[in-house]
Amino acid sequence: MPPTLPTELILSILGFLTHERSVARCCRLSRAFLPLMRQRLYRDITFGETETSYPDFASGAGAEFGDWRHSPPLHVLNERSTRLYHSLCHNYYLSSLPRRVIIDTYQSADTERAALLDHLLEQCPYAESVALRSLGRGFCWAEGDHQQVMETIRRLLPRLKELRIEEWTSRSSEGKLEAFGRLEHLKSLRIDAMDAEHFKDNAPLQFHLQHLHIGDAIPPATLSFLTASSLPSLRDLTLTIDEYAYDLTSYSSLSSLSLRIALVDWDAQDEHEDLARNLSSTLATCPPSVTSIAIMDVGQTARLDVLDRTRVLDHLPPSLSRLDLGKTSLGTEYLLELFAKPSFLPSLSHIILGGWIETDFRSDHYLGVQRREEEERRAVERVFAERAKGGREVRVQWMEKPWSAADET
Repeated sequence: MPPTLPTELILSILGFLTHERSVARCCRLSRAFLPLMRQRLYRDITFGETETSYPDFASGAGAEFGDWRHSPPLHVLNERSTRLYHSLCHNYYLSSLPRRVIIDTYQSADTERAALLDHLLEQCPYAESVALRSLGRGFCWAEGDHQQVMETIRRLLPRLKELRIEEWTSRSSEGKLEAFGRLEHLKSLRIDAMDAEHFKDNAPLQFHLQHLHIGDAIPPATLSFLTASSLPSLRDLTLTIDEYAYDLTSYSSLSSLSLRIALVDWDAQDEHEDLARNLSSTLATCPPSVTSIAIMDVGQTARLDVLDRTRVLDHLPPSLSRLDLGKTSLGTEYLLELFAKPSFLPSLSHIILGGWIETDFRSDHYLGVQRREEEERRAVERVFAERAKGGREVRVQWMEKPWSAADET
C-alpha cells in the first residue's frame, strides 16, 4: 500500500511529537508514519549500563575475553539495552537502520566494552559513527586482554567518529596512543581527565576534530598536540582554565567556546586573581568566528567578587550572539554597567543568567532572599528592554537553581 501522505509532511508532524501515544495514533492514521518513525528512533541508538553491581569478568572472575567473540557480555547492559540488542539480532530491517552506535557504560572494564562493541557493530553494518564513552576508567591490565582490546579498537578505527575517555593518564595512555594516531575519521573527542606530561615528547595527533572537550587544565603545548591538525575544522571547544591561558587566534573556524573555571571559597586571592587573568587573556584571543561562549564555575564556592573586580566580561568578542553565564555567579551591578553601554556586544541575541545573582557578597544574599532576587531580575530585564528599543532585542533566560559540577554531562 503506497504512502498516503507526503514524506515532507510526515517528517514535519513527527518533529512535534514527544509522546508515544501520539506516535501510535499517527501510525494508525497512515502506514507511511511507521517506516519513517522507525528510521528516526533507530538512527542513533545508545546501549546503557545496568545499575546492578556485577563481577569484573575481565579480571578473571568470570569468562575470558575470547569467549565473548561468540557470546557478548550482555551482563553489563540494562534491560532496555538488552532487548534492543536482541531486536537487532533477529530483525535484519531494524539492524540496517542505525547510523550512530553509542556504548555508554561507566562501570565495566574496557575489555567488556570493546567486546560488546565488536558484537554490536556486527549487527549494525551501516553504522557510520561509533561513540565509546568513558574509555580508560576500567582498563584491564592483563597483557592478553590488553592486546585484545587494542585489536578491537584498531579494527573499528575507520568507523570511530566519537570518543569519550574517562581518564587518559600516563598509565593507561601508552597502549592507546598508537591506535589514536590513526583515527583519521574522529570528529568528536572528550577527555575528562588526562596526564599532560605523558604527551610532551610525542608528535601531534592527526585528528580532524569538530568537537573537543578537555575536563582538565592542560598546558597550551598539550592543546596544540591534540589540535595541530584540527585548526581549520574545530567548531566547538571546551577548556578548563586554571594556571594556564590559551591563545585561540589560530582557531579560525571556532564558533562555540565553553570555559570551565574552579573558584574555591578559601583565602587564596592570588590564585583567584591569576585564574581571572588567564580567563580574560583567553577570551581576548577569541577569533571573530566565535558566536557562542559559556563560562562555567565547577568549583564548590560561595560568591566571590574576583570576576567582577577583574572585569573579565570586558574581553568578550563583539561577534558574540549567545552568552551563557547561568553556571557562574556575577554581580548584578557589573552586568548592569556593561549592558547599559550600547556598544557592548552589539550582536547579542540570547543570554543565560543565574537565578541567584547578588549585588554584594554577603552569605544571606547568596542563600537567596526571594524579594531581592526578583528586584535583581527586574533591574537586568529593564536594561535589556532598553536595548530592545534600539532594535536589538535580547532573549533573557534564567537558570533557576545554583549549578554544580555534578550537573555537567
